Amino acid sequence: MKNIFKRGDTIIEVTLAVSIFAMLMVSSLALMNAGLSRSQATMQLTMARNTIDAQAEALRFMNGAFISQHPRPVGEFTGPAREWLNATSASFTSASQLNECRSDFNATNILVVDTANMVVRKSGNGANFTRAETYPRLSFGADSNTISMPSSYSEAQGVWIEVVRPSDSNAKYYDFHIRACWTPSGSNIETTLGTIVRLYDPR
Repeated sequence: MKNIFKRGDTIIEVTLAVSIFAMLMVSSLALMNAGLSRSQATMQLTMARNTIDAQAEALRFMNGAFISQHPRPVGEFTGPAREWLNATSASFTSASQLNECRSDFNATNILVVDTANMVVRKSGNGANFTRAETYPRLSFGADSNTISMPSSYSEAQGVWIEVVRPSDSNAKYYDFHIRACWTPSGSNIETTLGTIVRLYDPR
């Protein structure tokens, strides 16, 4: 009877196979992580745009309310029309650079619109500007597991408005520079986003 010898895998072959498998696993996980980061960054960008659009629509609504009540004495404007007067009570002739994440919000021409209550908020009346924790948004109420209605305004995270008016005294419009700034998922570079809304004032 002939002896048949079966040779098993050598230690080198086993090590090579494990190394290739580990390399494939690490590459797959890296690709999955990159894909998830891109998906989350895209979602953050969409939410930032939604926040900016909401601020723009609130400004347009207040402007329309003011025009519908004009002309009348300043003290007789009510509701959103009065908030328009508050929003335009101070303006600069230029805005900050779009690629800057602002950290000082004490300027009198900086505000945010509390869209839940249609109220203009500045540093002096509880705007509470902070850096964005996840994406630019308005925060209402403290974070908790309890859903409470109605929720009160808490802070503006990574979103603000700069009111600009030309130095020409005959200019009957305001430019509202709506800005957002946040750090996307999987990145340490700040992202900025902005738009300009021009609204006319008959005064």
